[in-house]
Amino acid sequence: MILREDGTGAPRYCVLFDPLDGSSNLDICGGVGTIFSILEYNGQAARAQDSLLQPGTRQVAAGYVLYGSSPCSCSPSGRESISSSSIPASAPSCAWNATSEYPRQQDLFRERGQPQELPEGYQRYLDWAQSSGYSSRYTGAMVGDVHRILLKGGVFLYPPTQKSPEGKLRLMYEANPMAMIIEQAGGKAWAAPDQAVMDVMPTAIHQRTPVILGAADQVDLVMRHL
Repeated sequence: MILREDGTGAPRYCVLFDPLDGSSNLDICGGVGTIFSILEYNGQAARAQDSLLQPGTRQVAAGYVLYGSSPCSCSPSGRESISSSSIPASAPSCAWNATSEYPRQQDLFRERGQPQELPEGYQRYLDWAQSSGYSSRYTGAMVGDVHRILLKGGVFLYPPTQKSPEGKLRLMYEANPMAMIIEQAGGKAWAAPDQAVMDVMPTAIHQRTPVILGAADQVDLVMRHL
């Protein structure tokens, strides 16, 4: 989407949307949401869509709407305001799809001499987290998991796998806006051990990326295992 300052003025902003994050939750009335990212329009780009290919550090603003089961006040005076708060530290929870299943799958891969589903570093972390009493808090919608982390702490993982070696989440309208929100609240967001999510230079609008984001202390624990 291209936004103009007025009805006849030159384009000023580009907006990317994930209109329905967590759509698989619709059949069970689970939480879903909308994610958006706003970038400045690049008038030098040959095509309007080329103006979108900017790293997350160039975002003007980002946000999400969570369609949940209860109302929530996010005004500056609201009890659950997250606009200027810091993510709580030391929360032993991990939002990760099938956290409890992958260690058993990994054992089967080892027994059969097959390549492991997860990179070794991620598996080390998940093994450690389970043995350390971490709870699994995965909603099936990134907006719900990130919202919980902003309020309660913890870490969100979507690593590369054999099936999705580049990761599954979309860089431009899922990972980047959520990374901006997390970092504004004092957290961290990484795409790889040596690259922050918002430093990734996009080459395609629908580009995918691995994601590790959440409270700074919890992200650091993941990175040590990687």
